Amino acid sequence: MNLITYLSKGDTLKYTVVKTVTDSSTTKEPSKSEVTFDFTITVRDSTDSSYIFSYSRKLESLTPELMNLPIKLQKSLTALTDLQVDYETDEYGCFKAVLNTEQLTHKFEQQKSTVLELINQSDLQKDYIDKMEEVINSIEAESLISSYTQDILALHYALGSSFMISDTTAFDEDINIPIFDIPMSFSGIIYCDEYDSENSFISFIEEKKINGDFRKQMLDLLQSLSSDQVTAETEEEIKKLDMDLYLINNYQYNTSYGVPLYISLNKVVYVNSELGKHKRIETYNISLIE
Repeated sequence: MNLITYLSKGDTLKYTVVKTVTDSSTTKEPSKSEVTFDFTITVRDSTDSSYIFSYSRKLESLTPELMNLPIKLQKSLTALTDLQVDYETDEYGCFKAVLNTEQLTHKFEQQKSTVLELINQSDLQKDYIDKMEEVINSIEAESLISSYTQDILALHYALGSSFMISDTTAFDEDINIPIFDIPMSFSGIIYCDEYDSENSFISFIEEKKINGDFRKQMLDLLQSLSSDQVTAETEEEIKKLDMDLYLINNYQYNTSYGVPLYISLNKVVYVNSELGKHKRIETYNISLIE
């Protein structure tokens, strides 16, 4: 079966995202945070060899703490993340590249300067101003664009591929792991868990596990990044850690039009040490809004 995108210029798809992070530990109370937002993708152009899409995502509301800021500053903060990412796929819907990185970076830096200027012109207390400046300055255009691109990559993950419904495909890849946010080598499998030709529906499951010794990979990476800061004590502490990591993702598509219907990305990491047992579950669900 070939999973190919069939869309026309002007077609728009709207999605909602629910991102949940749950932390549990034997040393403190469990915590859970949830973020929701919507985004759209629109076909700007369609040729025999490619599609040009625009991804648009807006911050619908600020946190309760930021809602007390002056209205002008609130609007400026919201506009900071209001970026339209233009990207290209091949004729089958397989992602190729972001097209307007330079323009997005320029727009972001301009808006960032506006936010910082408004913060300094406000009547907020100095310590609060300093805190906000630190947060705003820590946000980089590259990381924001990368965050938005993750949604795009998830939607187009299986598009443009050919599948034997009964096959299980093995693969290896390097990805960033949760909590530590550092690249690690993984091995995985992907297989079809449901196919309904009558209703034009297909669902894939992807399972991944870390290759080799988690602790050694993390230690090698830390030493390559800052060898002078990895002390013998730090190295010993890392070696004592009992770590495990498991990822399972679900990709669901309409097979008639090659439209993503539902994407669920799930990461589970365990870190056990002399100080206690810790577990984090990150769930990132993307659903097509009918």
